[in-house]
Amino acid sequence: MRRLTFGMNLSLDGYIAAPGDDLGWSVPSDELFQWWSDRVGATGLALYGRKLWETMSSHWPTADQQPGATPAQIEFARRWRDMPKVVFSSTTSTVDWNTRLVTGDAVTEITRLKAEEQGHRTGVEEEIPASLPALARAGKVQRRAAGWGFEWRSFEGAIEALREEVEELAGATDDANAEEEIGDVLFAAVAVARKLGLDAESALRRTTRVFAERYERFTELAAERGLDVERMSEEEVRELFREARGR
Repeated sequence: MRRLTFGMNLSLDGYIAAPGDDLGWSVPSDELFQWWSDRVGATGLALYGRKLWETMSSHWPTADQQPGATPAQIEFARRWRDMPKVVFSSTTSTVDWNTRLVTGDAVTEITRLKAEEQGHRTGVEEEIPASLPALARAGKVQRRAAGWGFEWRSFEGAIEALREEVEELAGATDDANAEEEIGDVLFAAVAVARKLGLDAESALRRTTRVFAERYERFTELAAERGLDVERMSEEEVRELFREARGR
């Protein structure tokens, strides 16, 4: 049976809101914010009432696109969008961002949800589609693992792991070993991107696009000068490519 967890910010003296229903006091520290983010990453399904849903959905869907967004805020926004959600409301008409609306009895629906997967715990392989692009899926798997505290806690730890994987790739003994090691390098690079608050899939798409544009300029330069690229030395190719980059 699914486990139902209730979460709320509460002051040490037992208050949820300041006078006038002010919730401003509960802005979390960096440590507490990361704790909440990790809980979101580990949540299989979040349940919302109308007011909290309106508060969250008015900000977090695009929070990672706002100027000055921190890496932690970017990660939380992406985790929140990915997380399946249910909103209980008899007045709300539409919901989005991976969310389902329930207008009927909340107790009945929650009881059904708890019993839905009795005796079965959904694993990462079932929750995260294998059809996703590999880098995007790696990021989702890592975010889910991070929700249970399984990740590098610092950028330094992640970048050191990447260096180690590159060294192991350099020492690969055969094709099968090389394929395994380059997979480890890419997976470690995704972890580094996450620590920087970046999406590895988007970063690779951008780099591929930029390379393609530069390659087009490279071939144009070679054609203008009547150069046979296949007969050029590696250093000559590199020099011409550097020139193409500057255009």
